Amino acid sequence: MTTSGITNINAKLIHQHPDNPRKDLGDLTELSESIKKKGIMQNLTVIPGYWDEKRTHHEEGYTLIIGHRRFAAGKMAGVTMYPCRIVEDMSYKDQVGTMLEENMQRIDLTVLEQAEGFQMMLNLGDTEEQIAEKTGFSRTTVRRRLEIAKLDRDLVKEKTDEDGVYQLNLKDLAELSRIEDVETRNRILKDAADSRQIKWKVEAEIKNKEREKNKKIIVELLEEAGIKKATKEIEKKKYTAELKDVKTFSLDKEPPKRINIRGKELYYLDGWNGIDVVEKLPKSEKVETEWDRQRKKTKQLKALQKKMNERKKEFIRTIADGKIELLKDFQMHMYR
Repeated sequence: MTTSGITNINAKLIHQHPDNPRKDLGDLTELSESIKKKGIMQNLTVIPGYWDEKRTHHEEGYTLIIGHRRFAAGKMAGVTMYPCRIVEDMSYKDQVGTMLEENMQRIDLTVLEQAEGFQMMLNLGDTEEQIAEKTGFSRTTVRRRLEIAKLDRDLVKEKTDEDGVYQLNLKDLAELSRIEDVETRNRILKDAADSRQIKWKVEAEIKNKEREKNKKIIVELLEEAGIKKATKEIEKKKYTAELKDVKTFSLDKEPPKRINIRGKELYYLDGWNGIDVVEKLPKSEKVETEWDRQRKKTKQLKALQKKMNERKKEFIRTIADGKIELLKDFQMHMYR
């Protein structure tokens, strides 16, 4: 890179850099008033040429590298000529890196802008360590910001908007980074109404993932042990005397290293607390359970009630047909 001395350049020839990490320049009122009184106290840094809205590069004019806020505030103050230092042959990587470093040293970027700036540097070939060295942030912070850059930008902006109902904070973003899948992070971020919801949704997601992982391991061990997955027909008999509960493997605990269960005809199926292993009993070994007895009793009561209803209907039809003569009042008195 080669640099020139300070040159005054017309404001009309200076253009904002399309990839300036700082998207929001903030309130420029105070800076603009200062420039009105004292003028531009520090030069801008520019490179030759500029990019238009379609990203087409033009050789004429200049692109801002350092001094975006000064330039914007100066325009508000009516400044038409700016003192500039022109840098030749600056690579795109150095352009982005310089803008990011300058912004961080002078005016804090938003968390989202930092994240996008770090991601740009990463895309251009810098490692996390190099980004930390250039920006002065710790590697942990750089890593966390890079995780934020993976989130849906519009969602993050919406949740961090000063006028928004919910103010997303760094603790929330760190909580979201515990989820590996970015789509799941975005879903949680979209659905959560506050920090507490983000925390319990993340915890629930991690727990479900752990349960799924444990289930997969347990199922593999069961099948290796020769235990088959229960068919729909066997599942229907889960709470009958035809099946005997043998063992339940909790999905909330660490799976065993190996499974050794004895039984003649074993099956596994999903249960309330995990994976249940059941044994199908021979007919001769069936034992009537309390559930079977209650079901049998209920069936008998329903049959008796049905029989009584039929007799009642038959009695009413007999009276209606005149086959039975109702007793007179004096006859009823005699039988009392």
